[in-house]
Amino acid sequence: MLALPRGLEKKISDLKKIKGKGWDRELEKATDIMLAESLLLSANPNQERTEEQAIEEASKAVKAYRSSRKKSKSV
Repeated sequence: MLALPRGLEKKISDLKKIKGKGWDRELEKATDIMLAESLLLSANPNQERTEEQAIEEASKAVKAYRSSRKKSKSV
């Protein structure tokens, strides 16, 4: 399972506290964006890759994270 960057769990927790009708979907979108940004900003400096490759990797990581969250909710 993908670990959330430090501070991101707190932001998500705060959003969950104020959520109302329809906020579940907005929370998922916000989580995806924050996670993708964090992954893009924490790129390995020793690894050479294009911006397109970095975005693709972040997208895959977000999908994996969402999939793992859905599995844990259904258990």
